[in-house]
Amino acid sequence: IVPKLLKWDEKKRLARTQELMKTVGLNPEEFMDRYPAKMSGGQQQRIGFLRALAADPPIILLDEPFGALDPVTRDSLQDELKRLQKELNKTMVFVTHDMDEAIKIADRIVIMNEGQIVQYDTPEEILLNPANQFVEKFIGKHRLSNGNVNTVSEIMRSNPITIRENNGLARVISQMQSKRISTLLIVDEHNKYVGTVGIEALIDKVKPGMLVSDLEIESRVSVSPASSAKEAFDLLVKDRMDILVVTNDENEVVGVVTKTSMVESLASVVWKEEAHD
Repeated sequence: IVPKLLKWDEKKRLARTQELMKTVGLNPEEFMDRYPAKMSGGQQQRIGFLRALAADPPIILLDEPFGALDPVTRDSLQDELKRLQKELNKTMVFVTHDMDEAIKIADRIVIMNEGQIVQYDTPEEILLNPANQFVEKFIGKHRLSNGNVNTVSEIMRSNPITIRENNGLARVISQMQSKRISTLLIVDEHNKYVGTVGIEALIDKVKPGMLVSDLEIESRVSVSPASSAKEAFDLLVKDRMDILVVTNDENEVVGVVTKTSMVESLASVVWKEEAHD
């Protein structure tokens, strides 16, 4: 609608539509003429986001766009939003009441009370140093303690699901759906860590007979269980990673650290401290 109001000709509008659909893995030939009722919730959200991008605005406002989606779809779209933000280099203002979502997506968080900004800072600084009691109460269990958790082994989730390179994709997708995971940890035939594959890599790319090794496997940095928790936090928050793989001296996967697992571990320390106060 907006490109039409801007008096773009039909050829330009069509080209822009096809370009944007490809960026989110929707084949224009398959989805161009579909009605919303014939699309999944995730596909509808992608189209809604593309509408906002159609006229190439410098700033995009997203008002709780993922609130009504199931956890798996929401997690996938959060990852996709981060990817698109990097690729398109757009300023995105994302409104949410979900602190986990804010921590995962944002490089800066604004907390407001009755229309007034009470704190504007990085996720790390807000969690470590709430500006006042309102912020402290708002972030609640997410608040981090200073220095009470020392190593990755204290915050990682042990024995995560791993997938071998020679596994078929049909089995892999089934596991992702049943376990509600959006990132696969890939290992070789000797159970050595190879890399990761995100759910976005599977969109419209799966063909009968395909193996995991046929996908584009992303090489990610890993840390050891003895690495500092501060290092893991910096990688997750400052480098905007969604998952951090933990490997032992033999390069075998022994755990993962996510923002949620870190928050839960550090919050439990805070609760214990408060119980003794």
